[in-house]
Amino acid sequence: MKLRELKLVFAVLSVASLFWAATTVVRAQQSPSVEPNDISSASSKFSTTSVFVGGTSIMRVRFAADGYTAEQRASHIQSRVNKLLGQGPIHPADITVSDIDANDSAVYVKGELLFTADQATAQYNTTSAHDLAEEWATTMRQVLPDLTKPTG
Repeated sequence: MKLRELKLVFAVLSVASLFWAATTVVRAQQSPSVEPNDISSASSKFSTTSVFVGGTSIMRVRFAADGYTAEQRASHIQSRVNKLLGQGPIHPADITVSDIDANDSAVYVKGELLFTADQATAQYNTTSAHDLAEEWATTMRQVLPDLTKPTG
């Protein structure tokens, strides 16, 4: 298999594992003992709210927002990530941050929404939504270009 095909297989397996986990893992409870680092490897007890890239958990959605549960938000983000991985090369400059309003900021890839840094998550991380979105964008600038490099 070519590297690109392997990446696609990993992305599909990631989605499958997310849906499997959503049906088998008890909903995670919030705890003050959890480290406030939303865009890192998440433990398996948070798998229903984790977003995966290449089989690695890169983000955990902690809070509901705009009428969506944390699990639903994670599922939407996972779908967006999978779609982006299949669209060809992503360059660091393709990943941008924009403020939505006074409380929320978003990370975009090639002008398409990837995810939103909301006020609740920013407060949990003791930062502003804009700064949190910038941190997430920095991480995505390191992860996504490597996964979408042309092969050959």
